[in-house]
Amino acid sequence: MHLSIVTTSYNSANTISEFFSEIKKVISELNISDYEIIVVDDGSKDETVEILKKIREDFNNLKIIILSKNYGHHKALMTGLNESIGKFIFLLDS
Repeated sequence: MHLSIVTTSYNSANTISEFFSEIKKVISELNISDYEIIVVDDGSKDETVEILKKIREDFNNLKIIILSKNYGHHKALMTGLNESIGKFIFLLDS
């Protein structure tokens, strides 16, 4: 695995689709094929997880980690980092 993109989400139902639209555009423009995207949901109370599951249908290399409650941004990022396997890791807030 060449690149891991790690991000977190928390009650991001209104913005997560646009986030992935932009990610898809950049990945295409940069011609990146060897990558994974890890999203750690930090205990969202809205439809974020359901939307992420639908998005995963278009992103075979999307890994969704769902935390049982809100642990905070740093814990969520560390969880994503621990799961990443890329030689290079790009941290990005969604």
